Amino acid sequence: MTTLTDRYVHATLRSVPENQRAEIGAELRASIADMVDGRVAAGESGADAERTVLTELGDPDQLATRYSQRPTHLIGPPYFAVWRRLTIALLTWIPAGVGLIVVGVELVDRSGVGEIIGSGLLAAWQVVIQIVFWTTLVFAILDWTKAPLHGEEWDVEELPDVPTVRGVSLGETATSIGFALVMAGLIVYQQVFSWFTDESGDRVSILDPDLWSLWIPVILASLAAGIVLDVVRYRMGRWTVGQAVANVAVNAAFALPVLWLLGRDALFNPAFVDAVGLNAEQLGYLTNGTLIGVVAVCGWDVLEGFVKAWQASNRTTGDVEQASGVR
Repeated sequence: MTTLTDRYVHATLRSVPENQRAEIGAELRASIADMVDGRVAAGESGADAERTVLTELGDPDQLATRYSQRPTHLIGPPYFAVWRRLTIALLTWIPAGVGLIVVGVELVDRSGVGEIIGSGLLAAWQVVIQIVFWTTLVFAILDWTKAPLHGEEWDVEELPDVPTVRGVSLGETATSIGFALVMAGLIVYQQVFSWFTDESGDRVSILDPDLWSLWIPVILASLAAGIVLDVVRYRMGRWTVGQAVANVAVNAAFALPVLWLLGRDALFNPAFVDAVGLNAEQLGYLTNGTLIGVVAVCGWDVLEGFVKAWQASNRTTGDVEQASGVR
């Protein structure tokens, strides 16, 4: 069970350079213990003494700035932690939201896929620049003028929980979900807004339209099942053998229909083959390349799942100090 001190040390060390965490963590824990012991000796209960000491130490982000002695000349310690917290919060969702809106507008206009992605990324990047510039300017002015920050007083209840040692990171999960969403999006896009046209100017999809009666829904369902498995795995925080087996089923649900269709030359739309002028040899290269790609990606994902499940089963119980950066 983690204590308020554990949570306070974790909250402080997450903003400290990694090479300083062990030393600062030990020093901070010792200081807190000494102050708590002094108050207990004066008659306070241990819980009350701990809470009082941590409250007096103040916001752990500001304490981290003082401990690490980082140069924050543009924005001083009283403002730096608030600036960083606000900037990260704004960057978390606003650029992505603007980028998605731009992509949606471009889809309505039926622009090329390259133009759509480029427009979305450019809009998101411009928003990032604007957020960083304006928040930095505002807080720099506050620092130069020494204007008071009239916010709520920091309280120990704001301390984050000390995370358990996770075998599945948020970045890994986001990447996997993002890949599945991109795949599903491309499957739908090539049918509705295909960038290939036939001699009459009509759009032709890459995949055979007849596959929408069965096989494409199965493939999309396998991608959705993979996303569900990613979410469940992230919430559990680790791989298990059961998840590795489920991952095999998800990959098989995707790969087997694709490989079966490739083997019957039934995956690609004949109108697409004619529109791009593929001869039999070139179509063979495309088919074999797709087959190799599917086998390689799905095979690697299955193997990685079992390796990570084995590593998780043999991993020693994670130390709270290691999760906090204290070794």
